[in-house]
Amino acid sequence: MADGSSTFNILGTTEIFIEFEKLCTSIIAGVVDTLCADCLLGMDYINKYYVNLNNKETQVQVHIQDIIVDLPMENTMKTINVPGRANAFTYFHPNQEK
Repeated sequence: MADGSSTFNILGTTEIFIEFEKLCTSIIAGVVDTLCADCLLGMDYINKYYVNLNNKETQVQVHIQDIIVDLPMENTMKTINVPGRANAFTYFHPNQEK
């Protein structure tokens, strides 16, 4: 599903904020009902923040304003669930899949 060629039925969009060492980034994300991960950051995010994936050093570099944030590639954070609220009401019928 994260192969760059799969199609998705986008239910809506939302702006998400991602914080790195107290520096905040944002991106408009599509909301879908099926995905291989909780969240995927694609080429739009990578290009907007000049993200470098350095496999040799096992680091991710994110450029925020004039600051470069270095992050380890291994998962060092616990999972954080943040409640969200839609801008418009959507009613789902029982057993409705879309």
